[in-house]
Amino acid sequence: LSGEKMMAQRLDDLNLPNSAVEKLIQQQQIGMPFSEEATTAISRAATVFILFCTSKASEKTLKDGRRVIKCEDVISATKDCDVPNFDSEKLADIYAATIEQDKKMMEKAATSGRKRRHQALDDESKLTINLDDEQF
Repeated sequence: LSGEKMMAQRLDDLNLPNSAVEKLIQQQQIGMPFSEEATTAISRAATVFILFCTSKASEKTLKDGRRVIKCEDVISATKDCDVPNFDSEKLADIYAATIEQDKKMMEKAATSGRKRRHQALDDESKLTINLDDEQF
């Protein structure tokens, strides 16, 4: 829509797709089938949880005088949500692992870029022109 941001008209417009929720449920290997209503309820609960955490993280960001929400703000928001058995420390570990993986990927990309540049320089230094040939 030509760069315009659209706001959701209803809360249901923000629900996670049922296929994504079903995939998450299957990964838990509970061993029981879930009804369509249960999947929808989980989707709605997840949406409300995400909106709550987003709101809390936004409040913390503004309170700290920043304009960009950081992962630390989200982790802090999850600690404030008072959900029993929710492990915000595990979320922090996942974040740290993601950062480490991103660093390795960036280093690998930088290294491969350097190798390509060095190879191009080596190829240029190996370039010889035979001036005895009259065809250039």
